[in-house]
Amino acid sequence: SEEASMQLGYHLDWKFAEKFTFLHKLTYYPSFTSPSDYFLTADAELRAAITDSMFSNFKAVLDYDSIPAQGVGTTDTKYILGVGWNF
Repeated sequence: SEEASMQLGYHLDWKFAEKFTFLHKLTYYPSFTSPSDYFLTADAELRAAITDSMFSNFKAVLDYDSIPAQGVGTTDTKYILGVGWNF
């Protein structure tokens, strides 16, 4: 089945110390046909610079589906500890 949707969201980067950055993203996908049917994804991340291009991070990701499939919960939460590189 096909359905049109729109996307609303924001992305925030806040460098609050020389080596630390807080990042937050939120994206909201409402249905055009039913206001009570929407999907929301949000993540919050604390990032620490190790070198100019390498960082470590801790991230929490939340996915919310207002009308999930039968037998599935509305909310899925993940916690991620990682290492990354900026190119």
